Amino acid sequence: MNSLRLPMFVVGACVFFLSCTASGNDAVDQSAGGVAIITPTELKLHLDFLAADELRGRDTPSNELNIAAKYLALVSESYGLKPLMPDGSFFQNLPLEAYRISARETKTTLNGSRDFSFPSDFGFKPGEVDRGTVSGEIVFLGYGLQAPEASWDDLNGVDVQGKIALIMDVDLPDDSRLRQDVDRRTLRDRGRLLMTNGAAAVVSIISEGQEASFRESGRTFDNSIRARYLEAEGVPASPHDDT
Repeated sequence: MNSLRLPMFVVGACVFFLSCTASGNDAVDQSAGGVAIITPTELKLHLDFLAADELRGRDTPSNELNIAAKYLALVSESYGLKPLMPDGSFFQNLPLEAYRISARETKTTLNGSRDFSFPSDFGFKPGEVDRGTVSGEIVFLGYGLQAPEASWDDLNGVDVQGKIALIMDVDLPDDSRLRQDVDRRTLRDRGRLLMTNGAAAVVSIISEGQEASFRESGRTFDNSIRARYLEAEGVPASPHDDT
């Protein structure tokens, strides 16, 4: 993984342009009211550019994000706004660590005999991915849910310390009492909670429908460039997703 510093111009596009359009044009025409000079046509112009397919979602990091940042800076300058950064620019440097998973060096072995390859057979959810080898006994936990408010605990009586937790990453059945009681955040945080309870790793099984879709389309799991913000002294920020 390589360390880099990416120029960022972090703003909310709508709020930003509402503010800078009013402020900038006030500098030109002091008699006009700020709200009165904001036009749908101008706002649409900016949003059409920033939301264009050609910017490919402005991923972090990406050339398309740099283009969007440059555009915002130039528009700000054209409105007469003054940069606040010490170097006289509109850009704030944020330390990022960017990485891509090595397909050649990444694999999963079951019972020491059957190998699964990345990214054709398995993938990783966004979040922390570190170098190294993880091994251990596999323990199946169903949905892997802990929902005390719904009187449901798939970890009840199960010791996951040092083990590989295997859970189903599928939609809850329509007739499941959990469907109404458990929110999406609880499902999303399952892996993190299992790791907190001492699991060495968490493996999710996708649904048969998802697997069939992958097989029919010939797709593989995502292996795009990923990034995480660094805190002081090059330490990655705390993870917020399970892998």
